[in-house]
Amino acid sequence: MKPTSTRYGVLVWLCGVTAIAYIHRSCLAIPSPEIRRDLGLSVAQMGAIMGSFSAVYALSQIPAGWLGDRWGSRRTLPLYAIAWSLATGSIGMATGMVSIMLSQMANGLAQAGVFPCSARTMSNWFPVSRRGLPIGLTGCFQSLGLIAANLLTASLLVIIGWRMIFPLVSILGFAWAVGFFVWFRDRPAEHAGVNEAELSIIHEGASAGNANDSSHPDRDGGPPPTPWRQILTSPTMGLICGQQFFRAAGYAFYQTWFPTCRGRSRARAR
Repeated sequence: MKPTSTRYGVLVWLCGVTAIAYIHRSCLAIPSPEIRRDLGLSVAQMGAIMGSFSAVYALSQIPAGWLGDRWGSRRTLPLYAIAWSLATGSIGMATGMVSIMLSQMANGLAQAGVFPCSARTMSNWFPVSRRGLPIGLTGCFQSLGLIAANLLTASLLVIIGWRMIFPLVSILGFAWAVGFFVWFRDRPAEHAGVNEAELSIIHEGASAGNANDSSHPDRDGGPPPTPWRQILTSPTMGLICGQQFFRAAGYAFYQTWFPTCRGRSRARAR
């Protein structure tokens, strides 16, 4: 029997939500000078607003991932997408620093679950030996989302103004949430588009060196307890967290202040 390829459809959905998440978290940068002018905000206040997303995002990763493990990606990922889309759209109705900061904090809180839930979904739908492709592609779509955010906001800013940009781009998240919930299943065996041949490929990693993995959604038994002591004392884990910190810090600059700095440089040149 020729295996179906529903797992690649799952990958398309994950790449889509990654790009949409990065569009929503990055669309504040280019209109920020206009927002500061209209709302009477200082540069320092706008910096606090932009930083509030990252602060809440970092603190919410573990709780959001825990909820994804408990409820499953089919429920939590659409819930998160709807929540952060509402938060993104509400930026267009901001009246001052407090309202826009609350929108950004809500955005960060909801987006914290994207990657923990996506990682869980990959482990459910792809064997261990074939996870490099989904991990690499979702990482690629992070950058594509950032590029798309800059192109969209720069183009729309001169046409509809900054207030209409945010509710317009939020539509992407709502559409994704509905489509994903209808189409996706947490357990590959429950998806109508998966045949036995594809299911054997998905279980390939568990049968090769990880046959006792009870955390797989198509296997009986619950997941083993989390080895917190081993995780917290692991030098390798410390290095992984360190590289993530510096990578994210560099990205945060390009996501927030870099477009503004470029705009100021052009203004001085004129």
